[in-house]
Amino acid sequence: LPDLTIRRLTTHPHVDTFPRISPDGTQIVFARSREPWVSQRNPLPWSIYRLNMETGEEVLVSDNGNTPTWSEDGRSVYFQRDGGAFVAHDLATGRETLLFTSGQGQIPPSVDLQTPSFSERRQAMAVTFRGAKRATVVVPRDGAPRFAGGGC
Repeated sequence: LPDLTIRRLTTHPHVDTFPRISPDGTQIVFARSREPWVSQRNPLPWSIYRLNMETGEEVLVSDNGNTPTWSEDGRSVYFQRDGGAFVAHDLATGRETLLFTSGQGQIPPSVDLQTPSFSERRQAMAVTFRGAKRATVVVPRDGAPRFAGGGC
C-alpha cells in the first residue's frame, strides 16, 4: 500500500478468501463463498471475483471456482473448479479452457486438486492431490506427474 495504511477491501457478508494481487498491482482476485459461511476445505460453493484496487469495484469472474491465481501477464486467471478441475479464464473474452481434470491423463480419478498453481513457461501445474490419492505433485500438460511429497 503506497500510504502504508491498512483498510478493508470487501464488505460482503459471505466468506472472502485466497486473495492474490495482480502482476501490475492494480487488482486482486479472490474466492467468495456462495453461502453465508463455508469451510475453506469445501471446494464447491465458491465463486471467483476480481477487485479493482483504485475504484473498489468487484466483478464476478466465474461461478464454481476456488483458489484463483493470476497468469504471469495478468490477462488470465487460473482456478480450481468443482474440486477436480483446473481452468484458465481469459479476462478479456471470458473464454475458459480446461487445463487439467481428475480422471484424465495421469491424474487419478476421484482426486481433488487442492490449491493448484500453474507455470506458463513449464506448462505444468503444482498441486496437492486430496481424496482417493494424497500427494504433492507437479503435473506437466503432456507428461507424467512428478511426486514431491505425501500430501497434507
